[in-house]
Amino acid sequence: MKIIVATGNKDKVKEIREIMGDMGACVVAMKEAGVSVEAKEDGSTFLENAVIKAKAVAAVAAKDDKWKE
Repeated sequence: MKIIVATGNKDKVKEIREIMGDMGACVVAMKEAGVSVEAKEDGSTFLENAVIKAKAVAAVAAKDDKWKE
C-alpha cells in the first residue's frame, strides 16, 4: 500500500509512519512524493481542511503513474 501524507510537517509524517508501520504501508510526505500543490484550506473545521488538502494531493498524485497500484 502506498500512502502520500498531505503534509510537509516532518513530525506528523514520522508519527503516521510509526502508526502504519505494522501494516507494511509505504508512507511518504508530499514533497518526497514530488507533489507540490497549494490547496485553499477554507473549510470551517480542521477535518474539512484536511479533506480539502488530501483531495488536492490525491488529484495530483493520480496523474503520476508511479502512484498507481
